[in-house]
Amino acid sequence: MADKRIDDTIISRIFKWTRLHTYYVQYVCNLLFESDGEDVDNALLNQVFQRVLDSHEPMFGNFRSLLPTHQFSLLKAIAAEGKVYWFLTIL
Repeated sequence: MADKRIDDTIISRIFKWTRLHTYYVQYVCNLLFESDGEDVDNALLNQVFQRVLDSHEPMFGNFRSLLPTHQFSLLKAIAAEGKVYWFLTIL
């Protein structure tokens, strides 16, 4: 085995940051596993989070350029809120 040690608080941070999105949970954990050393600490986790953001920055920029201004404003508002509740009413 790799003899890596990871604290429950680090795991909780990963789950919260990724919002349990399977791809990102696996991506972050894979980057942590590849790292040197046996312990996963907050400093290493912050570095991995930054790596994930940096690696996806061109894709995020593309999304921005594809959206009209009003749609991007709506997307920013949703992101700031964290979640959206959708209510469908049938007349």
